[in-house]
Amino acid sequence: MLLVLRTFPFLIGLVMALGAMALFWFPAQIIWVIGVALVLLFLLLARLIGWSFNKLDFWLFLSPAFFLAVAAFFLLLFLEGSGMKILVITLATFLIWLFAENLFAFLHLPRAYQVNALEHLSLVINVVSIYFFSTALFATRLFLSAPLWLLVPIFAVVTFVLAVSTFWICKTEKERLLPNAFGGTLLATELFVVLTLLPGGFFPNAALLTLFFYLFLGIVRAKLLNKLNKPILKRYLLTVALLTLIIIFTARWT
Repeated sequence: MLLVLRTFPFLIGLVMALGAMALFWFPAQIIWVIGVALVLLFLLLARLIGWSFNKLDFWLFLSPAFFLAVAAFFLLLFLEGSGMKILVITLATFLIWLFAENLFAFLHLPRAYQVNALEHLSLVINVVSIYFFSTALFATRLFLSAPLWLLVPIFAVVTFVLAVSTFWICKTEKERLLPNAFGGTLLATELFVVLTLLPGGFFPNAALLTLFFYLFLGIVRAKLLNKLNKPILKRYLLTVALLTLIIIFTARWT
């Protein structure tokens, strides 16, 4: 059985890649293609983790890779250039495969697991997921005139789940995890609403929102792990400030 499970990370990556590429091949069947791909990904991830649907651990282990797949498919619906689509597919497939590889090692081959690999990967994956998902939500608002009352709860739920999964994988106590995740979700949601009212494109808006989410996760994660100090805080603040300025001065404002 272990040899069979060993193939699951590859199968998970393969399903993600083929499912996304199938959007090129069957443009008239987009909903069916995405639905089938997500169902297969869910089943493969669930089997890799162990079918423990009644345990919170199961859902928190599953959420980073699965939410990234959902966000990637959601974003692909709005992208026009083939080059951009292939870039999104490649990045999402690689990160999902890498997460599944490390998840397999963590659960089934502990001796082969690299310490803190899932912690670092979950941070990267969840930040990428927020960028993909928020870009798609801003595009939904722009192209489909979707109401804020519909988009805001969706964004808040996704942000909360990703924040909780990031902190939980870092072995944060529940008493400290939930208040921090809720606070970050509230701030990110408020920023999401503000950015929808600004005359910016959905790519720069999503980038600014993602930078905030990255800053929040990085600083709070370091604090919860008792690793936060002045050099780390200064590094996060300077990095985010520099990237924010670059985005603001290079973005198109209408």
